[in-house]
Amino acid sequence: IEQIPVPQVSPENQNKFVDILNELISAKNKNIYSDTTALERQIDELVYKLYDLTYAEVQVVEEGKFWLSEEEYEAVEV
Repeated sequence: IEQIPVPQVSPENQNKFVDILNELISAKNKNIYSDTTALERQIDELVYKLYDLTYAEVQVVEEGKFWLSEEEYEAVEV
């Protein structure tokens, strides 16, 4: 596990993750059955970008069911 690369993330970019996670946790605390799919997808998108995955690589990870177009994915910033 020590060989798994962990990207360095600026505090500003960490806040993007923290904000989404806080929103997700808040929604689940209000109602455990809340649909948090959109928030979970935002986190996935940021992680894919953080690891510099190409659109084609994301398609493999998502088994061809990625919810963004290539143009939308290219616009995501971490």
